[in-house]
Amino acid sequence: MQLQRITVAALGAVGILGTLLAPVSTAATTPQRSGGAPASTTASASTSASTSATITIADCTELDRQLPALAKTAQTANTAKASKDEALAACDAPATEEEATAQLKTPAAKELLAANPCGTNPNKGWKFTSRGRACNPESRLINVRNVRTGQLVGQLSYLSVGMVAARGDSLTWDQVVSMRKTGGWGRVGGTSVYGVGRCASADKCTTRFTNFPMQRMGEGRTNEGQWKMRSTIDPKGKERGKGQNRATVVFFNPGWVNVSQHDLTSASVRCDSIRNMGRGGVGAGCVLPEYWPTMTEMKQFPYISQGIRKVQRVGPHHYGRKTGAHPNPLVYTSNGAIRKANNETACPANRPRPPGQTCDEYPFASTLQGASRTQWPDWGWRWVPKNENDRQGYQIRTFYDNNRILNGDRFWVDAG
Repeated sequence: MQLQRITVAALGAVGILGTLLAPVSTAATTPQRSGGAPASTTASASTSASTSATITIADCTELDRQLPALAKTAQTANTAKASKDEALAACDAPATEEEATAQLKTPAAKELLAANPCGTNPNKGWKFTSRGRACNPESRLINVRNVRTGQLVGQLSYLSVGMVAARGDSLTWDQVVSMRKTGGWGRVGGTSVYGVGRCASADKCTTRFTNFPMQRMGEGRTNEGQWKMRSTIDPKGKERGKGQNRATVVFFNPGWVNVSQHDLTSASVRCDSIRNMGRGGVGAGCVLPEYWPTMTEMKQFPYISQGIRKVQRVGPHHYGRKTGAHPNPLVYTSNGAIRKANNETACPANRPRPPGQTCDEYPFASTLQGASRTQWPDWGWRWVPKNENDRQGYQIRTFYDNNRILNGDRFWVDAG
């Protein structure tokens, strides 16, 4: 899977900003590359960040709480860009639905979404488009206030789209962020953005590559950052483990007494060395388990697909059917005893079999909705040609392998 440039801005939150961001230093703004020296950043941006705001504001609710303390600090502070009466502080907040709708009509937003399509309904969380890809469009505002009066004296609007890309044949995955300023007024000129991030402490992953240096935000400019993560599971040890990038986007302006931040935990990635993908020796890999894949391979088998469609139609729970008022996915089980009981209930060995025919069941014996665990007519069986049933078994195994289906995973079946 090729990593595409995407627009994402809300990167993953961590409650570690006291360590990561205070004080904001050149080290924090410098992208780290695994196994090498830090990449360089713009000297002026690094210098400004290291000599200015050291107060971190997580959101506008926190800014409201801190305004009295900031105003008191401003009485003794001497900043190069603001007088005591004009000390400014900023915070990041989601745009309202009305503000987001207006923002999506701007040329900057249209250009960003045209280059990196991720839907036009921001601030709804991660959208999973496949077993290996998810994106998160967000419409947000940076509010700038006078710390003495509390008055709003500036506002910067921006659109972002986050993307996570995983591969079923690799233990590494990527998170990308692209951002675009879509408007602004007042005391927001000279605002820059950079990003930091690392794996969640309890996750089985490590950060291999970070590249989100300090960048000036401006009209017609796209701000971008990238992280590359790697699972720490044993690739040959029959293990599974999840990983999430806890990243933070930081907004800096030399005229503010603080840095503003926007946090976002990435979509969860699960890696395993349990399923040997495709039976071809590919080995360990990663997927986005929150995406439930759809099996379409059964369409090629006329007798089998007919039986599946009948059970999905007449069964009260319509197991495996994605459409309808109450869709119910199938749930994969690796439990050998359950699979054996399902098969023996639906297709007992003592049932007389016509020549050239074999018994086929649905839901599959490899699911928790199999015949031993559900009531008729939520399951069914029929005679099908032996060669069709043999080929079906291969297709089911390949689907499980290619999607790295593990115990408890959900999936759909579309039989036409």
